[in-house]
Amino acid sequence: IGVDSTIECTGHLVLEGKTYARPRCWTMSMFEAAHHTIPSNAPHPTGFLTFSDALERSCNIYFEVLGDRLRLDGLAHWMKEFGLGQPTGIGLSEARGAVPKVGRYERSESWYAAIGQGPVLATPIQMANVAATIARDGKWMRPTLVVDNPPDVFDSKGKLIPREIDLHLPKPALAAARRGMTAVVNSPAGTGDSMQRSDLLVAAKTGSASATKLTRYERDQFGNRILDENGKPLGYEIEYGSRENPNPEIAWYRASDIDAKTGKARGTHGWAIGFAPADKPQIAFAVYVEYGNKGNYSAGSIVGPMLDACVKRKYLTPTNPNPIRASILMPVIPTEDAGVEERDEGASE
Repeated sequence: IGVDSTIECTGHLVLEGKTYARPRCWTMSMFEAAHHTIPSNAPHPTGFLTFSDALERSCNIYFEVLGDRLRLDGLAHWMKEFGLGQPTGIGLSEARGAVPKVGRYERSESWYAAIGQGPVLATPIQMANVAATIARDGKWMRPTLVVDNPPDVFDSKGKLIPREIDLHLPKPALAAARRGMTAVVNSPAGTGDSMQRSDLLVAAKTGSASATKLTRYERDQFGNRILDENGKPLGYEIEYGSRENPNPEIAWYRASDIDAKTGKARGTHGWAIGFAPADKPQIAFAVYVEYGNKGNYSAGSIVGPMLDACVKRKYLTPTNPNPIRASILMPVIPTEDAGVEERDEGASE
């Protein structure tokens, strides 16, 4: 897709003229609103969203359509390019996460994987590095705890993890990503206003991840799980608490809402990733709150104090963001050479 190309969001996924009941955009699920007519003080003028628009308004449909075009193989390729599904090489014990398996394909899986659901798992350090890669104009770098002469790090197969890789991403596409992430925080239609500041411009992306209930397993005197006659561990799901009635054992373990169809409580993890200052990045970050509900309220509320600490420790230099905010959020004027060509459906870029 081109930088200035658009995808219509009716609230439902529409492919080849067919409308699917599921998946839906969050605007339809929560407000039964098509074409991103919310918020009322900043509705989208047409409902046909560009890449920057889709980031700003966190449009599920836009990215699900792109996931359908990329297919699982294309999604897995680009997720790996950004460092997912593999250790970052920071030098500490870390999880690999997961990306879709190449060669496996169920069409609907590509829709959900495109918004981070299904066979996609990521760690906070991986997602912080995704934000940093965008901030560095497409250069992936291995995070390290050692500033001078960092040691070589090898993966589990003995392969050297490089210190940096230039992904050679089109400059207009990177500019559109930064523009959309800046609008997430600083525009009235953005989903991350909790991260807005008066002393510097923040670029970010909020997110919510489906969560399952915690399970408490029965164990013997040696700490081993007790199995039933079928060899399955004995245990039970722990019931969610709420802000008003927290679980006495696990105060942070809370339901996010009630499923309208089943009447059952659901859990949601909160995410926020980004970088600052948006125009000349000095730091990148990722915040993940287990069972924190929506990213803007849980993870986003932690970003402010974290940035305060970075300013205090001189990792981050405050600037006056007002003129910059105005220039970054001005409408994009397409150029003749956008740097990204149109692709047929199924292309992997």
